[in-house]
Amino acid sequence: MPTAKHTDSTPPFSQSLGELEAIVTKFRDETVPLEEAMTLFEAGIQHVNTCQTYLDTTRGKIEVLVQGLNATDGGIEPITEPFDEAE
Repeated sequence: MPTAKHTDSTPPFSQSLGELEAIVTKFRDETVPLEEAMTLFEAGIQHVNTCQTYLDTTRGKIEVLVQGLNATDGGIEPITEPFDEAE
């Protein structure tokens, strides 16, 4: 399972998400020259990977906690289906 520890070279989740949102806004609201668009796209991919790693790690931790609850509580099955944004 990937780790989501913050290092000096890896921004925290909230910072990465904010920067990704700023990149998307720039693409939506402005005409961006090709060279800048490529630079922004590459940065956006890095931020997506950072956020995905954090979310994957967090999901794994939650599943472990719920399994621990099941072992001590003797009952509830963890729900591990993908999150549906439409709900």
